[in-house]
Amino acid sequence: MRRLLIGGDSHTVAIGRGLQKFKPEPNDIPLAVSAYKLFEFPKTQGREPFFARDGERIVWTVDTMAANWAALSGEPDLSVETLKDTTLALCMGFTTTNLLRKPDWKRYASWRLRRLKPRQLISDGLIVQMGFDFFQHTLGFFEAGRALGLEMIAVEAPPVRSDELAIAKGARAEVILDVDRIVRLAMRARLEAMGVVVLAPPADAVAETGFLKDDLRKIHRNDWHHGNQDYGLLVMRQLYDVMARLHPQGLRLVANDAA
Repeated sequence: MRRLLIGGDSHTVAIGRGLQKFKPEPNDIPLAVSAYKLFEFPKTQGREPFFARDGERIVWTVDTMAANWAALSGEPDLSVETLKDTTLALCMGFTTTNLLRKPDWKRYASWRLRRLKPRQLISDGLIVQMGFDFFQHTLGFFEAGRALGLEMIAVEAPPVRSDELAIAKGARAEVILDVDRIVRLAMRARLEAMGVVVLAPPADAVAETGFLKDDLRKIHRNDWHHGNQDYGLLVMRQLYDVMARLHPQGLRLVANDAA
């Protein structure tokens, strides 16, 4: 049976709670699934990488990440040997929250939003480069994993919420959604070029406004960006569908058992 390990930033929690509620269908691919939060998002934003390539393995350079990885996987590091028959689904590289909350977006906007008459218009290329700089160590981590031949899925963060703190503090909603969209598209393209499967937010989770649907928000004081258990449940359904596409032989096993 193939193993699916779900880890990453705090958005992993909603998926883990969705996993508790998720009931595979009889014709679903058989999987051994575990989910565990590996780090708080800012941990990946330091000056130094949170990992190191050591020959044919990747080691964590942050102690808490190493401990949480061991709790999730039962292994001290990442390698083809320790992760045989394993797919990694990682909530990394799409949590734009801290980028969106920079006060700059009260003054700047992409050229396509010139009708809003911001103080300064900037190019998509500049926003993309900001995103790549913001996620530079995460991109390096995925690149290192793919170089080892690890099977990796990048799970995007939930859509921006309409109660996002940046908007409450004065940024225009259109600007925040546009910056998030530009960075996500660029990250998807970069990761897919590495051979990483990118899992966009479930279509059923996105309101007509482009924000996360209100009923899928996590309700908690001082929380303006997480999804809830029902959101995690939608992502779990996506992950099972992706795993069936990646490993159709698993579905053949189910069909043979049913026969």
